[in-house]
Amino acid sequence: MAKRVRELKDLWSMTRFDRPELSRYAEEHVLADTRTGVTTLGIVSMVLLAVGALAYSTIGYDVAYAYTCGILAFFSGYIALSAHMVKQTRLLYLLGTLLLVVVATAFVLLAHRFGAFNTGLYVSVVLLFMVMPLVPWGGKEALVTISLVYGLFTASTLSVHGRFDARTLWLLQFLMAAGALVTLTVIARAVDVRKNDIRLRFELEKARKEMELLSNKDPLTGTWNRRYLDSHSEALMAKLKQEGGQMIHFGLLDVDKFKQINDSYGHGFGDLVLRKLVDAIKNAMGRNGYIFRIGGDEFALLVRHDDPDRMVEEAVDRLNGDAEVQAQGQGHAIDVSCGFLPLSNCDCSALEDVYSDVDKLMYEKKYKKRDATSPEAGPATVAGGRCRAAR
Repeated sequence: MAKRVRELKDLWSMTRFDRPELSRYAEEHVLADTRTGVTTLGIVSMVLLAVGALAYSTIGYDVAYAYTCGILAFFSGYIALSAHMVKQTRLLYLLGTLLLVVVATAFVLLAHRFGAFNTGLYVSVVLLFMVMPLVPWGGKEALVTISLVYGLFTASTLSVHGRFDARTLWLLQFLMAAGALVTLTVIARAVDVRKNDIRLRFELEKARKEMELLSNKDPLTGTWNRRYLDSHSEALMAKLKQEGGQMIHFGLLDVDKFKQINDSYGHGFGDLVLRKLVDAIKNAMGRNGYIFRIGGDEFALLVRHDDPDRMVEEAVDRLNGDAEVQAQGQGHAIDVSCGFLPLSNCDCSALEDVYSDVDKLMYEKKYKKRDATSPEAGPATVAGGRCRAAR
């Protein structure tokens, strides 16, 4: 019994789910589907009513029938156009309901004017219920709309005693009851199918985003990788520029003598150094930059800072002061080499344009360190590039 109640509640609304994030996702998709449904309802109604107007004129019915269908066809087209300007699902449902109620009212007025339901009006009543499932109603909206149409026909035909004979009233009630039952069944089934489809699409998109996140994340340090840098660099630069403030720099850094660190203290310690280094740099940047592991012990930085070299020095000092690094490395001092270029001083449109120049700057510093300790190693020079550091 409880399960049956939950199933009925599930059919009551197209956007109500047991998870808030799923409900938000459903609202976006239901809005688009409802707009398409109301537009389709308007177009189909316009075509049917235009055909009805032509048929009434051809077979010689009173001109009021043709005029009424023509006006209703025009109104249906207006509803179809209006659906494209509405940005709320509830208002779209209201448009669909308004169209059906106005058409039903017009048919009732025709019947009252001539004191009878002819074959055309009976067919129109049936078609009125048949087109309702074109809109992706929720159970609540469908029940309200059908009740309004059903109640309108019933109240108007019974309100004037003796206007319609008993046979007409019973036939009309049968057609409406059968149409309402079939329509509600079709709509309930459609709600169930659509909601299952939304759940499936949500889970698939969630899985895709998780896979995309995993493919763009470095599993060791938890930071972004080279793939993410290549695909999102322009967006990240634009975001940093919007926030304003300090100069934006692009830089590369790697850990000096990292192979010796691995050989001397083990790969476990090398991994620890990389993780702690990333944490220290993230701490130093705060929300003003991004770090990417692009391979081995080499990292790229996109940071808004007036002195990024000094920022890296402070991060390395924090790294060397870490108790775990000190204990596992037996007091070995970690050092890095880095090179930065200010992007605001470049005519470059993408990071790939400055990548080689920054790489040369980084290795220039690295070779200068080696030159200071080994006279045989000559310093490297930086070839002329398109961008130059401000320092």
